[in-house]
This record gives sequence, C-alpha cells and structure tokens, in this order.
Amino acid sequence: MAEQVILQFHQRAGLAVDVESYQIQVVRAPGRGWGGPYHADSLDAGQIEVIRELYRLYLRRQQAASRHPVGPSQMEPLRAVGNVLFTSFPETVQRRLHEAQALARLQGGALELILVFEPSAQPLLGLPWELLHSPDGRFFFALSGSVTRRLSLRAAAVTARRPKAVLGIWSEPADSDSLAERRRFSPAPGHGGDIIWQEGAGTLACMERALEAGNFDAVHIVAHGRGGKEWQDFSLAFEDSDRRECWLSSDQLATFFSRFPELQFVYLDVCASGQSSDEGY
Repeated sequence: MAEQVILQFHQRAGLAVDVESYQIQVVRAPGRGWGGPYHADSLDAGQIEVIRELYRLYLRRQQAASRHPVGPSQMEPLRAVGNVLFTSFPETVQRRLHEAQALARLQGGALELILVFEPSAQPLLGLPWELLHSPDGRFFFALSGSVTRRLSLRAAAVTARRPKAVLGIWSEPADSDSLAERRRFSPAPGHGGDIIWQEGAGTLACMERALEAGNFDAVHIVAHGRGGKEWQDFSLAFEDSDRRECWLSSDQLATFFSRFPELQFVYLDVCASGQSSDEGY
C-alpha cells in the first residue's frame, strides 16, 4: 500500500518582478492547508544538467552493482542537491513529507509523491525531483517510493494534433522471449507507416542518440515488461551492447525522458506479467 502525497505548485500572484517565487498547496498528505512560498533560484540550468548526468551514472552503476558497487563518492553529490530541493520547501511541507514517509513505512508500503505544476509553474517541472532528499531523514524520497510529475493544463489550452515525427524502439533482447508474434501486427518494423524504427543491440543508446539529435517529438516503444502486484515494481527490458536484457524501472525511464522537453508523447507497447501470480497485466 502506498501513502500518497500531492503537492501543487503555481506562481505567486501579484509578483511582477519576483518570477522565481511560487506557492505550494498541500492537496493531500498527513495534515492539510497551504505549504507556503517556494523559491526556485537555488539551481541553474547548467547545474541541473550536471546533476542529471551524475544521476544517470548512479543508475548505470546501480544496475551493474555486482561488478561496480555504488560508493559514497557517487551518492554524496546527489544527496547535496536533494537537500537543496528539500530545504527549499516550507517547514510545514517538510514536516508533512516526513509524516507521510513514516506512515508508509509503518504500513509496510511506499510513498507516492505526486507533484502537480500549474502552467505558471512549468519552469519547476524540469528540476531533478527524483533526487529529493531529507537531510534529517537520510533517505531519497524517490528511492523509497516514487515521484510523479504532472503538468496541469486547462482544457482550453489543449489542442489535438499529430506528432511531427515518431521514433519507434523495437527491443528484443537475445536472452528473452521472441517478439516474432508481435512483429506480425502493425505498428512494427517492415509494416510501413510513419514510425521510424530503431532495433538491434544497444536500443537504449540508440534511442538516446536519436532523441539528442532533436528530430522526434514522440516515441513508440515495443518491449518486454515485468512487474509485481504493485505497479511501482514495473520495468521494461531494453538491450545492451551485447543484446542482453537491460531493465529500466518506470522512475528511471521518466528520468531519461526528462532530458528531452521537446517530447510530447511516449507510447509503451509492453506486456508485463505478475511475479506473484499467473495473471497478466
């Protein structure tokens, strides 16, 4: 069972000069009411990119922990940034996060932290919230549970449109079940259509290079998935350079895509089976 916390950000009204000042409303958490002002001038864009690279390195080392253990030298810069994010919260919000984490542990579950950004607070969307770290509690919130970002758009501001260019990722590791049956049906490589497909060894690296070129604003991924009874255990199988399985959790995938703000749509064409039952998800 997950203990859910929802925080909503919007720009403070009536402040024409102090555009970096925002307000947090605690929508759902132990306790209630307004959280108070949040000032987003602690990290600049250059620092954020350095932080994200450190986090990507941490994730890669975590996946290969048996060969390359993650040590304090890799964790400390991430903690330092997470501390800045956490201490920028008003004390009332810090207290509610601590209370929620304690309650989740008491219940034997995890913390689900949902951050909702009104359009006026969109600049906050790109901050590395997955590193949110409590200096006193000594834990990363995202590594103890999950962090979800949402941009709250008004209905009138949303217009239907087709993506300009769709990147297709076909991930079929050699040490997993074949996707031959799925390949018979469109969309898939060899079936025509507007999707530009990448397949073969190193699919994650291929996707990264293609998105860095800036030619795509949508991604369609066909891959194997796995997950237990709780969806926070869900992960996808990409291929490494030797065509072996390289599993990424939903949090890791969200971190990967957060580097590409031009992306408008990501479609996961994935099947996953429960680890504790024979029922398919």
